[in-house]
Amino acid sequence: MWSSIALLLCAVLPAPQSAVTPGPALPSPRPNVLFVVWDDAGSEDLRDLPLSNLHGLEPLGRRFDRFYTSPVCSPSRYQMLFGRYPHHAWIGKAIDTTLPTKKGAPLADVSVAEVLHTAGYRTGFFGKWHLNTGVMVKRWEMARVHGFEAWRAGWPDNLLAASGGHYNWKRYDDSVESIEPLYSSIAVEAALENWWTNTPEPKFAVCAFFAPHEPFDPPPPELLGTFTAPNTARGNYEKSLVALDTLLGDLVRYVDFSNTYVFVFPDNGTPHQVPPPGGQYPAYKLSPHEGGIRVPLFVFGPTVVPGVDSNLVQVVDLPRTVLDLTGVRPQVGFENSISFAPALQGGASARAYAFVHRFSPDGGPAGSLSLHDWAVVRSDGWKLLKYGGTELVQQSTSHQLFDLNTDPFEQSPISVTTMPTLYQELLALRSEALGPNWPY
Repeated sequence: MWSSIALLLCAVLPAPQSAVTPGPALPSPRPNVLFVVWDDAGSEDLRDLPLSNLHGLEPLGRRFDRFYTSPVCSPSRYQMLFGRYPHHAWIGKAIDTTLPTKKGAPLADVSVAEVLHTAGYRTGFFGKWHLNTGVMVKRWEMARVHGFEAWRAGWPDNLLAASGGHYNWKRYDDSVESIEPLYSSIAVEAALENWWTNTPEPKFAVCAFFAPHEPFDPPPPELLGTFTAPNTARGNYEKSLVALDTLLGDLVRYVDFSNTYVFVFPDNGTPHQVPPPGGQYPAYKLSPHEGGIRVPLFVFGPTVVPGVDSNLVQVVDLPRTVLDLTGVRPQVGFENSISFAPALQGGASARAYAFVHRFSPDGGPAGSLSLHDWAVVRSDGWKLLKYGGTELVQQSTSHQLFDLNTDPFEQSPISVTTMPTLYQELLALRSEALGPNWPY
């Protein structure tokens, strides 16, 4: 078993005090919750590759096909934990954790981990954080100051080829730094297993794999079974996904779906460097096109009704959904999060539209934006996007309109001048999402 490879003996340290108070009494027994995050994977990748464990589990859970993330990782991860659109924290793109600036998730923001910990949950984070710089908080404390008692097999950033890639990488186990020779996905899953099987219930954990994000290192052959692919960037990317699927099969051995809600999802679409062969979308990661922001979400758990769900949901909705499922009522925070707990049982989602945003610079207002891409997707399937370059003055010619019901792969943009009323309605939704404090 992979758990025998990694010895995680660091003591669990207490999480910081939360600013929120526990809600009313929770259901008994209180359910566990686990997020499993694959770093960069699109619907075409997950559909077409032989992911036998994920596909085998699918009939037991609910698959949301209209699940929207951000085009890049840090904004998605902020929404996943804080239930707020990332522009509220001035997180517009992937955070450079080495910069000498105070950027990232503010320490005053309340995470779902803080709320659950205050309500009696044990909390653990495993793998990639990517939500703060070292100036805001000590690098080994990043996940732990946001409500996680344990942060194991963790690192604040992406793994870099120049620093060992997915082999021989630096890791934190709480405050202890070491060099890890194990392939990163193996080490992260082993850390989760060790904590999960030795931690009393109820518990909340995030297992945030570094793979299949670049560098596109090939995983160990023992994780691939009979799968083969060329030793190219795309081939190694596909191998990394198959390896994650193998580890998902290991995870099922020790996570009990009868008392645990498990959410499996990518943080954004296919990497732009390795688009799928014959890919149907006009653009992938980094873009607000569907190939960069629309990914599948798989949910398993005690009250989940199996099936395929077409409700519109967004990564920002995860905190409110988890809090509903656990019966915790926070006093503050999670302003943009809308629970889709009813949809897990075959009901409807209350989300009227999804708003997706990528901008630069991070960290607050500047003289001008160097990047400002966004998309509004309405529940009826109409989508308005702006992609490519700076937008300081709103110009209709920079916007594209799509009817995803008839054009799901965005091959035929509709001129906004032909549908001015719809165009203004979607622009109004963008303004509503940005709120009155967006200064540009």
